[in-house]
Amino acid sequence: MRKWYVIGGVLAAVWAAGLGWWWFTRMDKAHVHAFYRAQIAAAGRYDAQALCEMLHPDYKAVDVTLSSGGEERMEVDRLKACEAMRSSMKMFRDIAEQTEGTPEFDYEIALVVLSEDRASARVNVQITSNVGGRIKIVSAGHETLVRHRGQVVSLGGETRTLVTLP
Repeated sequence: MRKWYVIGGVLAAVWAAGLGWWWFTRMDKAHVHAFYRAQIAAAGRYDAQALCEMLHPDYKAVDVTLSSGGEERMEVDRLKACEAMRSSMKMFRDIAEQTEGTPEFDYEIALVVLSEDRASARVNVQITSNVGGRIKIVSAGHETLVRHRGQVVSLGGETRTLVTLP
């Protein structure tokens, strides 16, 4: 009889582990919105490290930036993206300190398409940054979000960014 309890306990543990894994790797629209709220909060604190942690180890992205200096196409992996975030956050902090202004970051999600297995989401999003009334950056495009080790992270995407100096 004891053998059946052991077998039943093992089967229950396997079932619970499978259910936990399923829940740990799935996402819904609430996860997507929470990801962007956390991203905006980290940018507001100039926390480049937190922003880097929101990128998947296999992150790849393409961004086309339009500014008064022309158009620049940039393909980045996680390492390059983190370097760019560190320099951007430093620049935003310096401008905000010089102008004594508070940075404003916002996002608008146009569309969320969850994969059939709910393991990923393709998101059409626009993120706006306004720092000290001196620089306005609007970045729009699509991004793929996935769950990695229980956290929602960006796998990459394509964006077009417009930088203006009011």
